[in-house]
Amino acid sequence: MGATTAEEINDCIAAMLANSPEPGAEEWAMHDSNGIPFYLSRNEWPDLATLAEFAETLSDLSADEEIPYVMLCNDRHAVVSVDSFREAFCGVYDSPEDYAEELAADMGIELSGFGWPLNHIDWAAAWHDLDCDGYSAEYSSEAGGYVIFRDF
Repeated sequence: MGATTAEEINDCIAAMLANSPEPGAEEWAMHDSNGIPFYLSRNEWPDLATLAEFAETLSDLSADEEIPYVMLCNDRHAVVSVDSFREAFCGVYDSPEDYAEELAADMGIELSGFGWPLNHIDWAAAWHDLDCDGYSAEYSSEAGGYVIFRDF
């Protein structure tokens, strides 16, 4: 099991330095920051308490939530709680317009059947209104589409 607290990470760093082939080694740096939000990895010495908090929170999410979670943490420049993430995360869609259409359906607007007038709705304009009302979309090839968030 890996280190999960800042103290445990510091203990691992101390052990690494003590066992270094370089006598008197006293410096360390993080060079592999894949999967870590940019605000935590923008230098080689991240705040270990914040890094541990991020890792702990990430471990409480499903694999499908991990990339969107990192995206939201990057956007907020902070570790976001699981509850806040799940409140903000709307899903991954082929387009923001697809989300607008699904949201309309979830609100009970009948989108099948006769078609008129729903087949004349400008879903791009509907998304634009959502975007102006605190929703956001960012494309992520890793997530497989547009990741949709709403303000929380």
